[in-house]
Amino acid sequence: MNPDEEERARATYFWDRIRGASMGTLEPYWQTFALVIAIRVFAAPDAVKAILPAAFPIGFMFLPLTVALVTRSGLSVSMLCAVYMMIAGGCLLAGAVAPTMWIYVAMVAASMIVTAQIVPLVTQIYTFNYPANERGRRYSTAFLLSACVAVIFAYAGGRLLDLRLEYYPVLLVVVAASSFAAAFAFSRIPTAAFPAAGKESLTDSLSLIWKDRFFGWLMLGWAVLALGTMMTYPIRVEYMANPCST
Repeated sequence: MNPDEEERARATYFWDRIRGASMGTLEPYWQTFALVIAIRVFAAPDAVKAILPAAFPIGFMFLPLTVALVTRSGLSVSMLCAVYMMIAGGCLLAGAVAPTMWIYVAMVAASMIVTAQIVPLVTQIYTFNYPANERGRRYSTAFLLSACVAVIFAYAGGRLLDLRLEYYPVLLVVVAASSFAAAFAFSRIPTAAFPAAGKESLTDSLSLIWKDRFFGWLMLGWAVLALGTMMTYPIRVEYMANPCST
């Protein structure tokens, strides 16, 4: 690597670890606490409870449109990630003061849909800033930090709700603050604009599924695993949170 590439990789590694640690609170909140609060605080009916587990998959459905818009915007990838995390943090803060169930669910679901849009952008950051032989090691460090923070937050958040359920806005404020911290970390990561797609269309990209057999089987396995996981998350939380199920 030349000196510029080394400096870019060093800065990315530093700020991505902060980003990973900051976002460690998001997954346990979205996967567990969001639905527990909807059930125990707002007594959400079944139709409403289905919205929260579906929010992330809904967000993924917008990814082709997001990538197309980002490609044409000419904006820095990391700054776009920062904007998305700022919007997510604002939605979570609105959820903390939501007076009704519908506003709470809408704000939390919106934060999940918005955050889902950064998935291909983060991949582009790693591709642009890390050499191929270092991406796995450097990414795994940020992922490990995120997992450690998730364990601590899940335990502390559970204890807080056990102590007093009315303290649930504290969790939302913490998660919102984490989103803002992640946004700041993203803004410090040096990246260029998203590369232009050229003449490739969405169907050309989808054709990789059958042109590259290994990639296609990997996507199929991931889809089946994700479907099973998404089906069990709400059932698990429903069992834990609903007194009628115990």
